[in-house]
Amino acid sequence: MRYNLIIRLSIIVTIIVVVICIPSGYKFGKNRAVFDIATDNAKLIYSGWGGQPEEIKVLQKKYGFQEYNLGCTVALHKSMNQYNDVINQYLDRLNGRNWRITYEKERYQLESELVRVYDPKQK
Repeated sequence: MRYNLIIRLSIIVTIIVVVICIPSGYKFGKNRAVFDIATDNAKLIYSGWGGQPEEIKVLQKKYGFQEYNLGCTVALHKSMNQYNDVINQYLDRLNGRNWRITYEKERYQLESELVRVYDPKQK
């Protein structure tokens, strides 16, 4: 009885994961990246903890992209990696080869300022 319950729950969880996670990968790919570039809607896809202040989104827009968080997923689908590859090539042409260094410095500085604003212990 208990064994049957565990098997049934495992099947249900597997179905839920397949239905929710697998299709999200198919929204992206090389063709979608080209379309998003053409419509000025380039995204860099990542997974993990999300949520960004508006100031970070403005900085991303300055560099010609926005981050698209999939949430806590195990790994990016192959088509998502292909999408990111095309977007990264576009961003290198748009901003120059070393744009990420400048972007990360600006982002770090912005985040440091935001911590000071929101954290009363910071001076």
